[in-house]
Amino acid sequence: MNLDSGSNIVLLMKYSVVLEVPNHKDENMPKFHLEIVDENGILIDPTCGQIDFYATMDLLKEGWHESVYRRNQNDPIIFKEWTTIGINLTDYAIAGDAQIKIRLATNDCTEGRISGMRILLFHVQRRK
Repeated sequence: MNLDSGSNIVLLMKYSVVLEVPNHKDENMPKFHLEIVDENGILIDPTCGQIDFYATMDLLKEGWHESVYRRNQNDPIIFKEWTTIGINLTDYAIAGDAQIKIRLATNDCTEGRISGMRILLFHVQRRK
């Protein structure tokens, strides 16, 4: 995404994530990652510019839900309903023409049989 010099812009994103929760070690679980970086790969905002989730039933305490459906009898499926996040890019664009990148990754488990899925919508609007 290219930002014009002096733009007064907010990037709004809506996302939903579905993760299967197998009985694996944390480092082997399905994962979801989102980050917003500049043209050099540096996070634009270290506080609000990234999201990381790995599949765990502990996410139910953070507003996630357990699906009534399962691919098999042992592994629950959890999901995060549509969630809107935004990041103000105005200060970043003031410095001059700039380019940002939105990096997304959904990783299946490292044991190769469990999946993760993400759905994302973007909307860029000029602030008034």
